[in-house]
Amino acid sequence: MKSFVAAVWHMTGVICAPLYWLLSFLFIWGGFILIGDGKGIGQAALWLVLILFVARFAPPARRLSGRWKNVLGCAAFGVFALMASWFQVV
Repeated sequence: MKSFVAAVWHMTGVICAPLYWLLSFLFIWGGFILIGDGKGIGQAALWLVLILFVARFAPPARRLSGRWKNVLGCAAFGVFALMASWFQVV
């Protein structure tokens, strides 16, 4: 069981490494596309990317490995997308 959990954690880290940067690019692109929308979702998406990028270099985050930062960043993008779709702002 321990090796299975280790394998799943490794797979998650490998998938989230490029996915974090891809989602960052897509959220920046989508933020600029939606910046003129009256709902403010474009500005929120740009702020999310900026906050996550700055949080990667914050002193508490320096203790985390890159894998943790990528996985937590992907989770934050997912939560933001779910909240945006739940409140139907997109």
